Amino acid sequence: MFYHLPFRILFFHFVVYFFLAFISDYGFSRLVELDSRGGVLTKSETFCGTMSYNPPEILRKVPYNPLRADIWTLGVGLFIMANQVYPFDRHEGAKRMLQRQLERDYHLQADIQAKSSGPLKALIDLLLEPAAERRPSITEVLAHPWVPIIHQEAARLQEKSSGGAAGGGPSDKSKQTKINDNTLNSTNKSR
Repeated sequence: MFYHLPFRILFFHFVVYFFLAFISDYGFSRLVELDSRGGVLTKSETFCGTMSYNPPEILRKVPYNPLRADIWTLGVGLFIMANQVYPFDRHEGAKRMLQRQLERDYHLQADIQAKSSGPLKALIDLLLEPAAERRPSITEVLAHPWVPIIHQEAARLQEKSSGGAAGGGPSDKSKQTKINDNTLNSTNKSR
């Protein structure tokens, strides 16, 4: 069994080490049965949610792997965090939005494009893969080169806010890691 959790849970669990926050909405969570190789046994036939976050398979209203749909939604959230606008706007209508998704017709704003790292842009492209079967698993996402950059940035910001190594350095950092590990472990135990 594996849990399919709506975007808000998946996304904030993904960035928990950076923000130290859990924001959840269990309104559309469900158990997903997996076969012995980790494949989804039962596809979802629930076609709801905020359209701007929905992957092509939901817009097409075909049964879908909810875990791969969550990966798409994670990509939309990452795109919004970086770019401050949606990659695909629901106001375009479902048909046009689907066409743009399939054509990978999304762009970072020019100034943000210039400032964004190659690994960030590559991860967004990987997550916004129109073909669900080619999207990465969450394990593959966490192994992506951009993810350690987030941890490095969080440590650097923490060091700045605590006044450097002398102001709270290693012991505070180890407490931070322990809090995060305990939080994640307690979340996993409750499943």
